[in-house]
Amino acid sequence: MALLDKSVSTDGAGRSLLATKEGVIIAGNKTQQALIDQGIEEVIVVHTDGTQAVIVQRDDVEHGTERAQRMAVMDNRSSEVGLDWSPEILASLDIDLTDMFFDDELMKMGLSDPVGIEFPEYDESVANEVEYITCPECGHRWPR
Repeated sequence: MALLDKSVSTDGAGRSLLATKEGVIIAGNKTQQALIDQGIEEVIVVHTDGTQAVIVQRDDVEHGTERAQRMAVMDNRSSEVGLDWSPEILASLDIDLTDMFFDDELMKMGLSDPVGIEFPEYDESVANEVEYITCPECGHRWPR
């Protein structure tokens, strides 16, 4: 949230939110909170049925400028560090998550049973192909 707050306080609104036809925000909740925190209350609602893309065009930001570059990096960085999946919320949804997450990700969140996942059979011949790193101080070796 700190990155989103900094982004909005420095450069204003830049990302759109997604709402249902009833006006309930279903994507961009953290962005909405950052906008509220920074006092941005005016909204423009664009109605679409999903067959058109919605582009937010900032008339005050020129391509290639330091500001445009900062906004692009901040958008991706705040998305990266702000993502925190809630296994409880995901488990409560009535949707198939298997086409959105890898099997190991679902297992780590406790949302998938490892039964049925095929693991390669152990073959001792691959042990000869393992590269090792050796500590120059103590001589301890571990696989690369």
